[in-house]
Amino acid sequence: MSNINKQAVLFSGNLTTTADSSAITIPDFYSYITITSKTDVKIWLLDASGNELMLLPSITDGVSTQTVAILEISGTDIKLKNDTSATSAVYVAGFYAG
Repeated sequence: MSNINKQAVLFSGNLTTTADSSAITIPDFYSYITITSKTDVKIWLLDASGNELMLLPSITDGVSTQTVAILEISGTDIKLKNDTSATSAVYVAGFYAG
């Protein structure tokens, strides 16, 4: 098994209202991705057609809430959207062996 030692930013931007993000392409050779957002807005993971797949988990420390998800996804396109009409800054990173 190769070491996973490369990272690339796949998406870094704001989600606004409940509109779908643009498509985020995850190449075949990626091992997993992380999706993070330091906001209390819940975020949906969508397939390339915009169908809701899962509401991403969020954690709270009693003061602030953030979304953190680590997913083994590769060779597909995904989209993201907010659960409510708000703005959230979202960051998606991909990891792969190199």
